[in-house]
Amino acid sequence: MRARHLALGLALAWTSPGPLVLAQGSPDGPAPIPAPAGARPDGPVERLVDALSRNDLDSRLAAESALVRMGPEAVPALRELRGGAEESVRYRIDRVLTAIQTAEEARLEVRALVEGAYPRPQEAARRLRQIGAGALGPLAETLAGATPGQALRIEELLDEMLEAEVLALGTASGSSARPGGDGAPDGPAGADPRDLPEAAALRGPASPAGHALAQGARYGDEPTAAACEALLAACAEDARSAIAADPGAWSRRVQGLGYLAAPVALRLEEEAAVAHEALERIVAGAVEALAHPEDTVRRRAERTLYRLGPRARAAVEAATTGDDPTRRHAAARLSHCLRWRISERLYPRIGQLLEGYDGQGWQDRRSFLAEVERLGGREAIPFLRTALEDDPSEAVKVQAAYSLARLGDRSGFRFLEAAGIVPRFQTPADLVAIRMDQGIQYLKREDYVRAEAEFLAILEVDPENSLAEYNLACTYSLAGRAEEALDYLERSVDHGFDDFDHIRADEDLAPLRGHPRFRRLLEREPPREGAR
Repeated sequence: MRARHLALGLALAWTSPGPLVLAQGSPDGPAPIPAPAGARPDGPVERLVDALSRNDLDSRLAAESALVRMGPEAVPALRELRGGAEESVRYRIDRVLTAIQTAEEARLEVRALVEGAYPRPQEAARRLRQIGAGALGPLAETLAGATPGQALRIEELLDEMLEAEVLALGTASGSSARPGGDGAPDGPAGADPRDLPEAAALRGPASPAGHALAQGARYGDEPTAAACEALLAACAEDARSAIAADPGAWSRRVQGLGYLAAPVALRLEEEAAVAHEALERIVAGAVEALAHPEDTVRRRAERTLYRLGPRARAAVEAATTGDDPTRRHAAARLSHCLRWRISERLYPRIGQLLEGYDGQGWQDRRSFLAEVERLGGREAIPFLRTALEDDPSEAVKVQAAYSLARLGDRSGFRFLEAAGIVPRFQTPADLVAIRMDQGIQYLKREDYVRAEAEFLAILEVDPENSLAEYNLACTYSLAGRAEEALDYLERSVDHGFDDFDHIRADEDLAPLRGHPRFRRLLEREPPREGAR
């Protein structure tokens, strides 16, 4: 997996600050020790570090969050206390120190992005991707005061980065437990998803990771789905506490983040009126914005309504019969997308082809699903799941299940298994070709997360596929991950990729050309025939 920055407890910095309570062990059970309220707890660092050694996971996470919120002023004491601490506490102190440093770096980069300090926004986005989870909180903090254009770009970047964090969370949740894990055995059973470094920046009562976690819980593989579900449940518990403390502040934060934080509010809608009201305002505001004269405002509203899914469908359908023609047109297209779960990235490829789909015979619908799989790749999974759930024809359902299974979606495998069908896929070479094509398409669209996933999937079944290794090197190069790019470029040459002229000329590798390892790699070119 890619090298990562650790960012801990930043989710609390994304919410209105409130009282911090640490659990202290006693013969009568955990006794609450209140820490001072406010954005920067002023209690002694020593007391918070002591909490890092407790067996109670919630106390440890609260202490880490409080230390991160204290920021640079906590660093000297943390470094001093680290020397005499036990190994497990040193590990957690290191996590906090890394998170503080990363958060400060991220705030500077986010400010540069918003203020236009970079000649090209892509350069700022690349820097923030390199920072990783530590940039999520500062990015989310800018949404409230951003212009519509800035907000749209920030949301797009957050979506991309959060998807990468969810993928990493799934990988980490299936790995060994971390040091000092309450004495739990190594292995998947010993790792609580809440205690993973990859999880810390995804949790909070109004976490911007809500939508990404909900997608991971619905469409991820087994470890990813389980970890995302555990974190969503933890976010809901955090939200209940935040609502009890200050319902207005929580509601304002959720509304400011829109669809990013909405899934947690959806979980509480039936039990908390403030959650229902917050969602109603998000939906109503987005529907109203569909008629806005500014294109970026309309696009952002469409993103919000699409990502709210079934929660927004009734309001969108009602808007299809309104007085404003601009809103009617946008609502009609959105209603179509919500019905079939077609994302804005997939719609240009298959949206028009779906006209009249319901009235086609089962043979034509089955053929269309195969075409959607080819055109959409993993982007087509929500649509294919809809067909699997709703189509009246068993033959069409089987086609949808095959397509989903080929794309690695667990629902396809489960349907086929329940039906007693042994999947009969293409040959491994055919599957490699499909994934290679999908990865290259993602790479062209600068969707480096999905491109990486496709090329890594090829290497799982064909570990010495030099073309997949070369394309992965291009992906990492463009994503600003030079060392990993060079690792895979060297591996591709080791496994037979010998087009050195292409390596020299490929613009995807331009960021690597000044690196000593890149120059040494070019020296491995064999002598040309006829050369002296």
